[in-house]
Amino acid sequence: MKLMKRGAAFALAVLMLISAGCGGDTSWVFRSGGDVIPAGLYIIGQINGYSEAMSQIAEENRDDPEFVLSGPRELLKLTVEGKPAGEWINESARKLSREIIAVDRKFASLGLSLDENDNAYIENSVSAVKVQNGDFYSKAGVSDDSLRQYYAFTLKRTRLFTALYSEGGEFAVPDSELRDYFKANYGYAELLPVEIPYSVPEGETRSLEELREQAGIDADNILKRAEAGEAMETIAYERIKENAGAEESLPPPAKDDISMLVSEKDKGEYGEAFVDALLNVKPGETGRFEALGFYFVFKGRDVLEDPALLETYGQTLLVEMKADDFSARLEEWSNEIALEENVAALNRYKPDRIKFPEV
Repeated sequence: MKLMKRGAAFALAVLMLISAGCGGDTSWVFRSGGDVIPAGLYIIGQINGYSEAMSQIAEENRDDPEFVLSGPRELLKLTVEGKPAGEWINESARKLSREIIAVDRKFASLGLSLDENDNAYIENSVSAVKVQNGDFYSKAGVSDDSLRQYYAFTLKRTRLFTALYSEGGEFAVPDSELRDYFKANYGYAELLPVEIPYSVPEGETRSLEELREQAGIDADNILKRAEAGEAMETIAYERIKENAGAEESLPPPAKDDISMLVSEKDKGEYGEAFVDALLNVKPGETGRFEALGFYFVFKGRDVLEDPALLETYGQTLLVEMKADDFSARLEEWSNEIALEENVAALNRYKPDRIKFPEV
């Protein structure tokens, strides 16, 4: 009887040891020196990984009309870049974890800091994401503090980019290079639209063909005036007064009010015909093109004629020119970081345990 009791006690002790080994502190997933990635930040990385993987799978199958990806659960049955989706998602979370540490260290090394406005933005972002997603993040294991850390990271990443590539930065882009890029990749012109009718308004006695012919004539007349050197804003003001009621008193438009700046990325919104026409316009050149249901009469402008325009779009240009370079440097810095792994946490936080809302 005593032997049995001793055996039972020994077995109980072994079970307790096993239990302690499999459990442990799972509040953190990775750490490196004094930098710690809490579980919530890692889970945010997994959630982002889900989104990236789904976008990638959808893009790969965009030409397959029979392909349907019903949701995150179905994603886990697939492969992404030759890897099981769950493994790919975990690697994405690991990559984000390294990047967070790399950004924090580089940010601190440059003596940068977040101010009160930044902290207010972080708090507003946390509140907004909770309103938008209800208790999804908290149920997934993401605390408000982890959300704050994530939004602080996104701000630091942006501030770091600006500090590195703006004037005085380690990888500063010369003004001449910025101006050359602006001229080569953007189109700028004054535009006067003439609508091409596609139906006959009530009470109109002319046919649709006659109305469309008149629209062409109107566009040609505007073009002739522009070619003769008349200011486009003057022509625009006359047309505004013609279309406005007699009792309305409207101010004349400024040159900038009737001007438009475009680049290749605008094709998704305005279409290729519209954007290509403006990208090919030379300063001072006049002409007309058809797009979006209008005849557009244009007069080209130099994107550098107003220094304020370059100043306004300076950050956008930097991002377009150097975003890939910045990402490559971040990856290099991230790969230099040695991570200590919390195996218990990695075993606990699996992609299939995240419960997404039913769509």
